[in-house]
Amino acid sequence: MNNEQKFWRSLLHARSPYWKLHIQAGDRIEGLAEYDVAIYVVDTSTGWTAAGMLKTPEFQHIAQAVGQAAKSMRKIRGGLSAGIWQVLGEAPQPAASSPEAHEALVSACADMALTKTFVQVKQQTGGVAGHWVYLVYRLQSGERIGRPVFFGRPQMGLIDQNDLEFSICKIIALDTDPASQASVARDLRAGGGPILCDTFNPFPSRGAAATTTAAGA
Repeated sequence: MNNEQKFWRSLLHARSPYWKLHIQAGDRIEGLAEYDVAIYVVDTSTGWTAAGMLKTPEFQHIAQAVGQAAKSMRKIRGGLSAGIWQVLGEAPQPAASSPEAHEALVSACADMALTKTFVQVKQQTGGVAGHWVYLVYRLQSGERIGRPVFFGRPQMGLIDQNDLEFSICKIIALDTDPASQASVARDLRAGGGPILCDTFNPFPSRGAAATTTAAGA
């Protein structure tokens, strides 16, 4: 890594001090302001987390490509989800700099681009810039569910990990509310409820042990 790369890496780390950062080979990071989309993949059963940043045009390109493919392949969402499940099902789970973690982030982008959440965000904000969280629920039945969440915080860099965990806990509380009739809540109940790690479980004794968190950009 040359001095220029070290400078930009240091600046990027200053913006996201609580994350371990990995710069993909060939990435151009001089224009930090252009990276206005943050993606997070969070396995709520283990605590494993990966994060990455990209530009709005890149996210839109992924959305356009997957949207065109979905017209001819009705099961494309299932295929994308299966790819993420495979990565998260590995033991030990992949490091932030691994191709598998990168694959999970790209697959999450593509999967979220096919959701109602993505359409609503574009309609309400006029774009896709912000923080996108792909929550993975592992159910007692053995099934997995991918749940998209959007935070439109106008912030450069990644969300502080403590703030991210706090926000996720609030989302999980809503999703697991026995009185909720939201589709994700009904799906969780139908699968016997989610297996949650201690970080996200109000009743830790019922959850799986948390594993080391991996984060990448």
